[in-house]
Amino acid sequence: MFEKLYEYSPDAIVVVDEMGKIDRVNVQAEALFGLPRERMLGQSIEMLVPERLRDRHLAHRVNYMKDPKTRPMGSDLQLMAQRADGSEFPVDIMLSPIEIEQRRVVLAVVRDITERKRAEEHLQLLMREVNHRAKNILSVVQAIAQRTLASSSQDFISRFSERIRGLSVSNDLLVRNQWQNVPLAELVRSQLAHFADLLESRIAVRGPDLRITAAAAQVIGMALHELATNAGKYGSLSTNTGRVDVGWGSDGKSLTMSWTEREGPPVSAPKRHGFGTIVMEAMAARSVDGKVDLAYAPSGLTWRLTCPAANALEPSEHQQISR
Repeated sequence: MFEKLYEYSPDAIVVVDEMGKIDRVNVQAEALFGLPRERMLGQSIEMLVPERLRDRHLAHRVNYMKDPKTRPMGSDLQLMAQRADGSEFPVDIMLSPIEIEQRRVVLAVVRDITERKRAEEHLQLLMREVNHRAKNILSVVQAIAQRTLASSSQDFISRFSERIRGLSVSNDLLVRNQWQNVPLAELVRSQLAHFADLLESRIAVRGPDLRITAAAAQVIGMALHELATNAGKYGSLSTNTGRVDVGWGSDGKSLTMSWTEREGPPVSAPKRHGFGTIVMEAMAARSVDGKVDLAYAPSGLTWRLTCPAANALEPSEHQQISR
């Protein structure tokens, strides 16, 4: 009965005698270690352990044999095993002392946990990334709150809420794209969603199919939100005749993006620079190590961003264009 149970177990099983010699193995152990049982039987169990860890394993084995009990092996250790080709892999091992033919032996159930370790590492990476991004977003929110100028508490709440919504729109787009990169056209249109009825009629959106990085999308999205908000309140979208042209392009070395207003009311430079101006100029330029030209021409506001393509575009995008 024992022979049948251990031989057909779904897990690899290695039976070791009191001297640490391999007494028997099942077919799963042969497959796991890449060795026929004839090569393992009678050999020291340390043959299945990476050479650099054999002395430590021997000390643990000798100590365990003094008082063998059913328990996981090295619950506070990262256990590694070695295949016939010398490759190492992480394992979980459950030890159980038993008697076979009046001999005391230890039955070791061995599981390859490579996939589990990979999943754990991926989860830890995701948690660190979430923590990093949460801190970044909170810093942006704090900056928005500190820089939002208002004449009253209600005015502050209104302006602050609008800017948070703009940030949220960009983040929603990033989440849908798993925070890898986003299509620039989608980013532009998402920030112009509240002017959807004017798209193509009074708002022209033109540019090649490019994808930008998550970091660039956050700040460029905020800049587009400020541009759209200002255009709706004071610029070309505050009238029934004004127009906006939004365009972008890349030659592989640099990325250019522009916002041009025309046929709206006369424009003059603001007397004070608030958070919106900081976002449109300093933050947008700093985020991609580029340059922003913001001009308040009487015919309409113009905004132009120029930066190295490698600082804003997904790597495959600017490499492909440059070729």
